[in-house]
Amino acid sequence: GGGVKADEMLSKLGIERKMIQGRRITDKETLEVAVMVYAGWINKKLTAQLQRVGIRAIGLSGPDGRVLTSVKRPVEPINFGEVGDLSCEGVETTLLTQLLDLGYVPVLSAITCDGAGALLNTNADAVASAVAQALAIQYRVELYFCFEKMGVLREDQCTVIEQLSNAEMEQGLIRGAFSEGILPKIEWARKARQLGVQRVCIGAADQLNAMITQAGLFTEVLAN
Repeated sequence: GGGVKADEMLSKLGIERKMIQGRRITDKETLEVAVMVYAGWINKKLTAQLQRVGIRAIGLSGPDGRVLTSVKRPVEPINFGEVGDLSCEGVETTLLTQLLDLGYVPVLSAITCDGAGALLNTNADAVASAVAQALAIQYRVELYFCFEKMGVLREDQCTVIEQLSNAEMEQGLIRGAFSEGILPKIEWARKARQLGVQRVCIGAADQLNAMITQAGLFTEVLAN
């Protein structure tokens, strides 16, 4: 992803940022910016930083090897524009497996393709979840959603829910307890957990190591 950087670029170019239900409306102009920022600057910046610490990273976006093929989202009930919905069936696991076997770490941007020449903007959480689900068939997979907050917050917007069960998710969704920004992460975290991903956590980007080692404050999504 990289929504903050995309918003900065949209502002510089005088293009209005449009959001509905915590999700970006991607018109033609916004798509061009998203491709430049996500598949270009951010993807290559991350790849370069990984190379600096000795990791053989390779940056990819959807049309590269057709690694991420999505379906354009229907215009009803909300027209999100040039947006693609990605499922685990749209992930080219053969390519990813070959790269992993060769010792490369794929860095995937949230730009996908429809297989017919069109580029589409896709929710980054959906990409992470779909890739995790697809690879869970062959590997033991753990999925970490990293953002600016410590995890999924309770209604007081201060206290972290350390273990998020399906029951608590459903109750929170009914009550409207979760902020719009966290809803996509919760949706895709739950789906990944249901489809074979062994462990799913949501937390702050600077606490990634703590999530992996289970030594910090974050939200773990439970299977039941």
